[in-house]
Amino acid sequence: MLELTENLGPVPAPAGSAGLTLDFDQRSRTRLRAVLDDGREAAVMLPHGRGMREGDVLRSKEGATAVVRCKTEKVITVRVPDWPSLARAAYHFGNRHAELQLGDLFLRFRPDPALEKMAASLGLAARAEETAFIPEPGPGQHFRGCHGHGN
Repeated sequence: MLELTENLGPVPAPAGSAGLTLDFDQRSRTRLRAVLDDGREAAVMLPHGRGMREGDVLRSKEGATAVVRCKTEKVITVRVPDWPSLARAAYHFGNRHAELQLGDLFLRFRPDPALEKMAASLGLAARAEETAFIPEPGPGQHFRGCHGHGN
């Protein structure tokens, strides 16, 4: 099993790098067993403190590399008509301590009937989608997002 022990960050991937497609929960961890995109098993054993982001290159002690990719997952996207509506919605969802991804006139969260009901009570339509989930970090957290997946 390949042991990936170092996160080089978003550097150009060496030729022959494997892909490692992970959902948000997996990217947030520093220790996990995973399956590379080519089917090989891998153990991610990174130093504590920072999750993984899309484009990060992970390296083993032997020099093998894998590039982190964001896996699509089920999310709820709420589109709003204007910036004051986004601020209002983010305020109410934030009071619920929900993990939120904020974008250009949209917010996104994991499927949750209570949050979907709250969106409806605010007059906002919630739509189920499958896309990368990249929530805002909480206080003291490092950004753990993926690049290039805006809407």
